[in-house]
Amino acid sequence: MSEQEFKYLIYLQLILTGILPIMQYVFRMGSVDLSVPFVSTDVIFYMLLGYYLHVRRPDIAANKSIVRTVWILAFLGLVITIAMVLYQFHLTHVLSEQSSQTFFMLFTILPAGAIFLFFQNHEQKLKSRKQHLFINFFAPAVLGVYLLEEMYRILLLPVFTWLLPLVGSFIACWIWVLVVVSLAALTINVVRLIPPVKKYL
Repeated sequence: MSEQEFKYLIYLQLILTGILPIMQYVFRMGSVDLSVPFVSTDVIFYMLLGYYLHVRRPDIAANKSIVRTVWILAFLGLVITIAMVLYQFHLTHVLSEQSSQTFFMLFTILPAGAIFLFFQNHEQKLKSRKQHLFINFFAPAVLGVYLLEEMYRILLLPVFTWLLPLVGSFIACWIWVLVVVSLAALTINVVRLIPPVKKYL
């Protein structure tokens, strides 16, 4: 893909996951479900985005102006998300966990990109051996964790239900997610020990 095609891909993602859902709700347009290859499929889009930022344009992470702009846009996207949840509450008078998920995925590319650029920029600044071990364990397993986490979340749901009465839902959820991510990363790192597999994971 060319540089311009990568940019079009990012713009389309912003439209499909941000602007379009807002327009649908505010202007009562109903459900406008557009399926665009490589854009509407998250597992493909974020893999391409990571490739673009890490391989094709690694210089972006060192550009303070661009990184600052992405963080500002990420914060703005969060504000818009909160505003849409409150707007929905104003119209429906319902503010449940389920209803608040309606706009949960708005502009997710912005915080995802900002966090990726932050860690990419600080990758070379890590001096501690412990930090290197942490990065070396999780970094190569990111795609695998993304693919396995749903299965592990289902299998390890008893961890959450057991902790729930002991520490409350918030802490129980954090521990559950950490266990899921750690186990998924461990699985991928073990599988990567197989030479033919390592080339693809």
